[in-house]
Amino acid sequence: MGILSTALTILVLVSQGMVLKKAGRPWWAVLIPYYGTYELFNISGKRKLFWVKLAVDVLIIIAATVAVFSLLGMIVSNVGFPLDFDRLNDFSFDLEYQDIDMTALLVGVCSIVLYSILSLVDMIITGVAYWNLSLSFGYEGAFGFGLLFLPYVFFAIIAFGDKSYIGGGPAPASGPDSGTYFTDVR
Repeated sequence: MGILSTALTILVLVSQGMVLKKAGRPWWAVLIPYYGTYELFNISGKRKLFWVKLAVDVLIIIAATVAVFSLLGMIVSNVGFPLDFDRLNDFSFDLEYQDIDMTALLVGVCSIVLYSILSLVDMIITGVAYWNLSLSFGYEGAFGFGLLFLPYVFFAIIAFGDKSYIGGGPAPASGPDSGTYFTDVR
């Protein structure tokens, strides 16, 4: 199973590198954590959304850490430290209501709920960026769902397919307030 996971990871990295190369970005960006994601969001036209994703990822790490330490602290306070595995595995000991640290339990459960909500938000943000990434290469928007749920297949389709990068994000503005002052002289 480890060999298959490694092969699929390498396939996704190579495919994402080829996608970046098609868009005129450095292919090696996928080898640097979060820089590759930044470049993928950049070519999809959702550069600002990357910073929201980064903040959500930091909050996910904080929520997971709080959940683990609060629930682990509750277990250690009831079983003892160093952990008495015989007592932990023996379900015959009674946990009275007052023995359970309700604050640690509440913090742990709330952290798990927050972690779940933030993970869903992170998936939605990535889905929006991948939706726009698929449009940037001339595929229909629903192709972005494939990028989100089956990246090893759909990134390879973009990377090794014949469609080229047509750009992402909103069309450049024109007019007197757009910052472009070129006029068409005929």
